Amino acid sequence: MQVLWCLNDMCRQHGNSSTVVCTTWRFTTAGGAWTPTLAGAGVYTYTVLATAPCTVNATATVTVTAQAQPNAGTNGTLTICAGSTVTPAQLFAQLGGTPDAGGAWTPALVGAGVYTYTVTATAPCTINATAR
Repeated sequence: MQVLWCLNDMCRQHGNSSTVVCTTWRFTTAGGAWTPTLAGAGVYTYTVLATAPCTVNATATVTVTAQAQPNAGTNGTLTICAGSTVTPAQLFAQLGGTPDAGGAWTPALVGAGVYTYTVTATAPCTINATAR
């Protein structure tokens, strides 16, 4: 009598039984296929085809989301009165585009000068965005 069972993406024999027993599959990165074709954010299914005598394919689903790159807007200009101190709100209002809020201005805000607005990247992104 022999016993066959599916374990770790393959069938094994044990004993002397004609019975086929399929147990839980272990998913690996080799031998399977992704659907649909991997292309950015979406829901993907990884399928490993059953090995005879097993008839049920093993599948796992992965949901991929996209983290937006930071956006500091585009460079802007601001005219102030001599001796005035600029504020973060004044500078932010002069940035072009649609900058993300929550960035930081450098160097310390005083009067007239060149200031850089930096928005820190959120993982898994690694490149900060800057505008002046």
